[in-house]
Amino acid sequence: MAAFPKEIFLARQKKLASAMKRGGFEAFLVTSLVNVRYLGGFKCSYGRMLFAGGQGYLLLDSRYTAAARRAAAGVEVVEITASTIDDKVREILQSHKLRRLAFEKSAVTHAEFLDLRAKLRGITLLPSEGLVEDLRIIKHEKEVAAIHRACRLGDRAFKHILGVIRPGITERQVSAALDSFMMSLEVDGLAFESIVASGPRGAFPHAVPSSRKIQNGDLVTLDFGVCLDGYNSDMTRTVAAGKPGGRTVQLYRAVQRAQAEALAAARPGMRASDLDAVARAALDKDGFGKYFTHGLGHGVGLEVHEAPRIGAFSKAVLKKGMIITVEPGVYVEGLTGARIEDTAVVTADGAQALTHSPKKLITL
Repeated sequence: MAAFPKEIFLARQKKLASAMKRGGFEAFLVTSLVNVRYLGGFKCSYGRMLFAGGQGYLLLDSRYTAAARRAAAGVEVVEITASTIDDKVREILQSHKLRRLAFEKSAVTHAEFLDLRAKLRGITLLPSEGLVEDLRIIKHEKEVAAIHRACRLGDRAFKHILGVIRPGITERQVSAALDSFMMSLEVDGLAFESIVASGPRGAFPHAVPSSRKIQNGDLVTLDFGVCLDGYNSDMTRTVAAGKPGGRTVQLYRAVQRAQAEALAAARPGMRASDLDAVARAALDKDGFGKYFTHGLGHGVGLEVHEAPRIGAFSKAVLKKGMIITVEPGVYVEGLTGARIEDTAVVTADGAQALTHSPKKLITL
């Protein structure tokens, strides 16, 4: 994010000001550190951002203030301590003669709310939802480019791990080799804990890599990603370690068709629930619909799981500039499972995958 020009953050803050006005909020306290980074371009492990009187304030302790004054965009950096941060919020509100403060209800614990209420007596606290998250849903072209760079590294990792997977190696050994290679690419870190699930353990969508040895004919599902310049990639591929059985091949091909049809169907103006239904209809046709047990996908950005949700009960509508995953899966307990996932950007007339690793059934 350091490479983003200052104007991007100023534009985000301007959009937030408009959202505050629509919501009737005269002041807004940002406690989500992801949202702090999104709005000001500065990453920290503790701090808050306050918007009041048309001005933005970044409240940080002494570990960060010097760096923030050089790197943060469009905000005044104010040094605080953990014990004085709420007092500083009160002081700024009083300086603008404001007595109403909106806060992010999903990013504040009950204990934090009680502390805030005690320190800000006389200030009306107004819970808000999604003010910043709604801005984050549509990605700037530079965000798309950042995620695409992360996806390209994911593709490199997949190509590398194909040379590691073989019968007799354990899931943990595969996971260790995959994670080690991704970190060697000088990324910020892993987007999440990698999933490696083989044979019957592939029926567990979020299986933790185990000491199980991969057997000849097993399907092996790999779900992994990297964080680069603050932005994440997310990809899943399923491969075969040796020649798989007929039922296993049928299962994989059903997932492959469902993923291809859903990716081809995605377009602006489409309801997320309808996109989910495309994949379910394809799996139903192949007799595997009842084994698809989760939503089709999710948004990707500064967080690897963010809005919008792509599922049967989602109220989201796809828009140009959204980045989503398309990841149908089939999980048959006692047999195996398979999932294929791409990260994709919604374009003016469809969706374009940012992950490009092959999706045919690779036999190793």
